[in-house]
Formats: sequence, structure tokens, C-alpha cells
Amino acid sequence: MADITHGTWIKDGKAVDKAFSNGKQVYGRNLFLNSGKLLSVTGTNTSNQAVRPYLLANGYNVSSLASALGTRFTVSFDWEVSGSSPSGTFLAQWNDEPYSVTPFFTVSSSNTSGHISNTFSASTDSKNTANMFGFRLDNFVGTLTVYNMKLEKGNTATPHSIAPEDILN
Repeated sequence: MADITHGTWIKDGKAVDKAFSNGKQVYGRNLFLNSGKLLSVTGTNTSNQAVRPYLLANGYNVSSLASALGTRFTVSFDWEVSGSSPSGTFLAQWNDEPYSVTPFFTVSSSNTSGHISNTFSASTDSKNTANMFGFRLDNFVGTLTVYNMKLEKGNTATPHSIAPEDILN
């Protein structure tokens, strides 16, 4: 039987990759380290303002991750923006090739929070050396806060859990 610690499934001291209940996936292993922490970044109203606080687990880069676990992944997170007149755009992206994972999202006084889930393909191409993940802000005014950050294998987003490595190490 698996133990559940902070929402992360561990069996015999090893991470469980997926768990199902009644044929439905209810858990997927988070492949981002340090995803249990809030990320807050204040926009500077410039283009290409980047912050990338999430490392891939197990020393993976995008190419080795795709080689080891397949090429379909889902990234999901919750976000909110604060400030008197928030504006601008943001997207989730890698620190190097292949860069973008989500489209740009526009914030405004009437669009200040949400949940994003996006399934994408990752290539095993050796040029895909990115090993860090975060966000790019363009002409962003306000403070963007991101939480419940998760990267998991496959095309199903499951509730947030921290990476097993954050517990086991």
C-alpha cells in the first residue's frame, strides 16, 4: 500500500508515478522541484521579464525527460494578480529550448485570477536542454502570484502534489 505524504504517493520509499480510482487517474507525479512554494513576481512594465524557479526532478532536461517518460506532458497551476490597475501578459516557459509551453495570457482589472492546464509535446531532440521552468511577463503591471505548480506525465491534470524528491531528499 502506498503512503500519501503532502499529497504525494510513495511506496516502499519510492515515488509512485500515477494512481487510478475506478478507471480515472487521480494522481500524477509532480516533476517540478520546489513547487510547494508560492512564486510572486512584480512586473516591471518591460518585455521579456523572466523568472524560472522550478527545476526538473532527477536532473532531467527536456530531452532526457522525454526519453525517459514519453513525449506528452501536462503543466497546471493557479495564478492571481494584484495591484491597482493590473495589465500585461504572461506565459509559462522553459529557460532554454524548447521555450514556450502555454500561450500568452492577458491580465486586466476584470481578469485577475485563474487555473491553467495545458498539455504539450516534448521532443527528445538533443537541442532541448532546458531544465528550469517559470514565467515570462511582457508589459506587466502588478504582482503575479503562482501556486500549485505541477508538471506531470500524460494528458491528465491531477490535483497539486509536491515532487517526491522534495519529501525523500
